Amino acid sequence: MQKSDPGLANISSIRNSLEILAIVYTLFVIYGSLVPLDFKYHAWQEALETFKNIRYLKLGIGSRADWVTNILLYAPLAFLWLGTLCYAKSVVWRIAAALFVLLACTGLNIAIEFTQIFFPPRTVSLNDIIAEFIGTVLGIALWTAIGTRLAKLIRAIFQGGIAARHAVLVAYALSYATLSLFPFDFLISHGEWQAHLASNKAGWLFAQSCSGRCVWNLIPEMIATAPLGIFGILALNPIRRMPLLLAAIGGILLGLLIEGLQLTIASGISQGASIGSRAAGVMLGVWLAQSTLGVDWFRLRRFVRVVLVIGSLPYLAMLAWLNHWFVDRWLGIAEGLARLGNLHFLPFYYHYYSSESVAMVSLLFQAGLYLPIGAGVWLWRWGRQPEKPELSFVWPAITAAILACVIEAGKFFIPSQHPDPTNILIAATSAVTAHKLLQLLFASTSNPA
Repeated sequence: MQKSDPGLANISSIRNSLEILAIVYTLFVIYGSLVPLDFKYHAWQEALETFKNIRYLKLGIGSRADWVTNILLYAPLAFLWLGTLCYAKSVVWRIAAALFVLLACTGLNIAIEFTQIFFPPRTVSLNDIIAEFIGTVLGIALWTAIGTRLAKLIRAIFQGGIAARHAVLVAYALSYATLSLFPFDFLISHGEWQAHLASNKAGWLFAQSCSGRCVWNLIPEMIATAPLGIFGILALNPIRRMPLLLAAIGGILLGLLIEGLQLTIASGISQGASIGSRAAGVMLGVWLAQSTLGVDWFRLRRFVRVVLVIGSLPYLAMLAWLNHWFVDRWLGIAEGLARLGNLHFLPFYYHYYSSESVAMVSLLFQAGLYLPIGAGVWLWRWGRQPEKPELSFVWPAITAAILACVIEAGKFFIPSQHPDPTNILIAATSAVTAHKLLQLLFASTSNPA
């Protein structure tokens, strides 16, 4: 019997994964470009005439983030489709695929812009078409430069085990670097630099523009930087111990780099305290990585459920506090329920009416709040009989969705807050992602014989 070639099977698996991601992301681009889906009828001839007279808008610095977002929207689209079509193909095929993706994404770009005429308050302009074309070219260039490596990185994560742990940390480091510069609205003129430096978005210790929030923002900054310290231990010094002083120096250099780059971004906030928080985060990651070496985790399994039960109470209190349950006097039942009629259930409806940077921060913030749910469900079943793979996502999704429903429902009774049903979707997705990642990363150790 002839054996199948594992190399060909691996190529096919990577291509299939890219195809699924490309299809899902294409649907997301179409949906996101038409939200809030408020259809207004126009005669076909009228719509064509409107589109023929499409204008190029003179955008100021305040609109630059929106323009750059359109570039970023189409870069992954071209990247994924080019990877689907030309992964492990000949040079001639890759050139032909690149031209096809360029034409297809440009066609989709123009078709969506035309369709937006029927979906106000969407803005139809040449600026968007140009930005999305640039994003398409950027996506093609990125795949040509690093696409194969990124595809193998993603494949390593889905294969699970020790290699996946390193791959996740690499992917996290790349994501951290990218998000540190979001929304990429760089300053491009001397006047913009003068206005930005004279604003209250920079400070030697704290920036005045974020007042008391800056102190609390240091905690998530530190936590977000900790995985980079773990990555440094695994990648650079897997055997010998790294002095915490060296980790602090590395964190300070990282903080100086990021805060310096934040000065070049119109919407960026640069402050000295963030350098310290990142140094503390790298030190925390290094300390965690070195402290857990040699720990017999299976001996600790008997205490996991007790710790989870005890820890659930402060977690729930923190979840309510971070969702602003305690910032105002609660309304009565009748007053709170009366606000239900103004609620919009369309996914990402409220994200459309905020800036790109605010929408991204909100999404990441809500996702981070519910990651512990997925981790907790995985820990609850750690070392026990595994569930069927097709059912493993059910409990983290249901648990996070129910909890998010309670949190969002509470906002009906807080005058200064408004519930967002999208947060329920984000919570379920975040919990399932955390659960699945832990299953992959510790597949060989979560169910010992």
